[in-house]
Amino acid sequence: MVKKNRADQDAPFFVESYDASAIIILAMQQAKSDKITPEDIRSVTNEPGVKIYRGELAKALKLIKKGTAVNYEGSYGLNFDKNGDVQGFFKEEIIVKGKFKTVSSGKGFFKEEIIVKGKFKTAPSGKK
Repeated sequence: MVKKNRADQDAPFFVESYDASAIIILAMQQAKSDKITPEDIRSVTNEPGVKIYRGELAKALKLIKKGTAVNYEGSYGLNFDKNGDVQGFFKEEIIVKGKFKTVSSGKGFFKEEIIVKGKFKTAPSGKK
């Protein structure tokens, strides 16, 4: 679908937009409705289920139609917790003397950070 429509995969937020659209489509198919709930989203993005990656939307739709559970991993290995927060892989970098330096990476929940006196600090809840 992406190649057929000549979508610019290097465009800003292309991957995130694709994943968001795929999740909505899969949740609607799973719920058999255009009105979906957070539970519908979690049911197609978390275990158990056949892992589905970016570009496998048609495969996922066929599996759901057959009654098989899917686990949309997308581009980043997405999972949603009960609050709707995304857990996935992350890499945090800073620029030091004109070069990227990895500060941390791994799998976990994304956290909002702010810069205070030149250092990264976890943002207070509700503030950026």
